[in-house]
Amino acid sequence: MRRQTSRAEEYARRTGLELDTGLRDLGVSGYSGEHRRKGALGRFLAAVEAGEVPPGSVLVIEALDRLTREDVLDGLTLVTGLLNAGIGIVTLEDEHSYSREAMRSNPWMIYVLVGKMQQANHDSARKSERVRAGWEAKKRAAAANRTPLSMMCPAWLRLIDGKYEEIPQRAATVQRIFRETAAGDGKDKIVRRLNEERIPTFTREGQGLVLRRAREPGGWHASYVGKLLVNRAVLGEYQPGKNVGDGRRREHDGDPVPDFFPAIIAHVLWDAATASRLGRRGTGGRKGKVLRNLLTGLCRCPACGGTMTMRAKGARRKDAAKPRSIQREQNYLVCDNAVRSLGCTSRTYLPYHRIETALLDNIEAFSFNKGELGPADATIGLEEGIAILTDRIGVTEQWVKRYMNGFGADIPDVAFGNIRQKQTEIDEGRRELARQQAELVQARRVWFGRDHVDAVRSFRAEAEMGNHAAQYAARAKIMQVVRSVVDVVLCDSRSLSVYFGGLVGLVLIRDGRIECRRILPPEARLNRIVPASSTARHRSFPESRLRMG
Repeated sequence: MRRQTSRAEEYARRTGLELDTGLRDLGVSGYSGEHRRKGALGRFLAAVEAGEVPPGSVLVIEALDRLTREDVLDGLTLVTGLLNAGIGIVTLEDEHSYSREAMRSNPWMIYVLVGKMQQANHDSARKSERVRAGWEAKKRAAAANRTPLSMMCPAWLRLIDGKYEEIPQRAATVQRIFRETAAGDGKDKIVRRLNEERIPTFTREGQGLVLRRAREPGGWHASYVGKLLVNRAVLGEYQPGKNVGDGRRREHDGDPVPDFFPAIIAHVLWDAATASRLGRRGTGGRKGKVLRNLLTGLCRCPACGGTMTMRAKGARRKDAAKPRSIQREQNYLVCDNAVRSLGCTSRTYLPYHRIETALLDNIEAFSFNKGELGPADATIGLEEGIAILTDRIGVTEQWVKRYMNGFGADIPDVAFGNIRQKQTEIDEGRRELARQQAELVQARRVWFGRDHVDAVRSFRAEAEMGNHAAQYAARAKIMQVVRSVVDVVLCDSRSLSVYFGGLVGLVLIRDGRIECRRILPPEARLNRIVPASSTARHRSFPESRLRMG
């Protein structure tokens, strides 16, 4: 950059021009056209278009390839646009001066421009291909030999003597984030706590790593915590990627490589945090002062399968002195479809506190004994379905790639239509794949032992003491445990049918006591959970499945 500036200054002195060095582009690609969209050239072109650069001004560049290395037609459009606006172009390597008048006097100069642009584009394309081939070889070596690609690595690791090593403070922070997520805390709460405790964020500066205090500009953000929670590099996986769309988007390139990085999170903790995170979807935000409804989204109407919603009658003033247990009777669950006249006729109002108490008093029933459930029962068909869908997406992506390569750079409109259709199939397939993967995580939430029982008992004791904040925190923990073991609760006036363990187990609670508990055979299991918007016309809980033989 210093060399180019000195040459421009020397040319300006010789020709009597006043040099303006206020706009500089550092490391912005002239091959992809990125320099037009952002950077100093983009601002200069905008100023020319707005008339802020007077005609007769001269753009001084070292060589034409410093202005553009795009395809010839795109590059020619850029250059002729400047010339037509009255802006001259001077290339210092040969001191050729291009202007509208010069081109009119010497038409052959257009051929010189085209030749230089073609050579610049060809050189960049060849260089880009060599770099791409080098990275492909590096990625293959990484997959085969677990060799580091470069100094760049996950923010909690560093490369020392050719090996990845943990940065203890950062690894501990990531582990803490996963533990707190598994315990039921949301991203916003975790971020507030990290910033309040001034836990350093992860930043890079040049080749060195810098710890920046969280109180300084930046700090922790929920978006970054969210990215950490889905980054499988914490398990040691490396996912090769590639830039697409002129480098503006990145997508996976091949299968993930296991055991590439040092793993800092155990799979058990990953699954627990993932199940906790997915279990909170659609239930975010603070819910009152003491979290009245622990069963949000779990309770369903046995008549239509619709969501049971809470209706608070509210404690009357003259009842304010009554015990809390009596005041809770003022909250009821009722079928949302019935309330909104969507086809369900079951308008029975069920006292919420009785349902919550019956569920928590029998929490020990919602786990499996060691010999009661085979490891494959909770995930029947899911792994196979995910594998088939992954293969289908890969085949479609390969089809699109071969189809586009067959046309080269000139793709007809009808071909674009076919490509868009296939891309829609790919996008839909990826959404379905994400849903099935989330369902698999949910199905793997199989609880053994009594840890959750002891946890609920401890939290229930805490919820009866302290101020509203302490009660809310304790009930939030109870809610997280309940959601981790219970899938669906069908409620009527006397009984609860509780499905648990990935819809594998079923417990019938009548008048607060367990009447029947069984492990359902595959043909009797519910195949899905009805969304809240479903109506009585779409019954997903057949009466025959509710009878306990």
